Amino acid sequence: MDLAQHILALPPPPKDFGTLVRLVIRPRVGERRQPAAAILSPARGIEGDRWEKRAALYPARYALRQVSALRADVADVLTGEQDATLTGDNLHLDLDISQDNLPAHSHIRVGTAILTVTPKRHTGCRKFQSRFGKEARRLNGDPRFYTWRLRGMMLTVVQAGVVRPGDAAVVIHRGKS
Repeated sequence: MDLAQHILALPPPPKDFGTLVRLVIRPRVGERRQPAAAILSPARGIEGDRWEKRAALYPARYALRQVSALRADVADVLTGEQDATLTGDNLHLDLDISQDNLPAHSHIRVGTAILTVTPKRHTGCRKFQSRFGKEARRLNGDPRFYTWRLRGMMLTVVQAGVVRPGDAAVVIHRGKS
């Protein structure tokens, strides 16, 4: 079975109430940590993640991508036998993150933080392709999956809070598609 068939065989994710499955902090390039908790803030994104250093240097470039999230089950399929934290995404959610369910400007509460979905598309990069293969990267643009956001979505922090694996991920407002 190829990657597309595996993804199509996944059970549908919850649309309104999900869970934070994995929390990943990237302090430096190539380094991943899975802390028991993390603080999210509008000024710093996920504290301790390298995003905050890049955002200080290039504020316009990083304004719409403080936090990245993807479906945990899709990450597991795309990464195969490798560690799913290598995707580089911060929040691995058991939640429908598709554009149909969470259009840009939708708000979700994860733990005590509130985040908004940005219009910035997460397309993957050469690092993602080198780790998981061309097929894994190509699926993000496949017409069958284009609106699924297989490679994840970008978020900004609206309200500071703490997140922990196992916390609820709740859709509190849907933007207009």
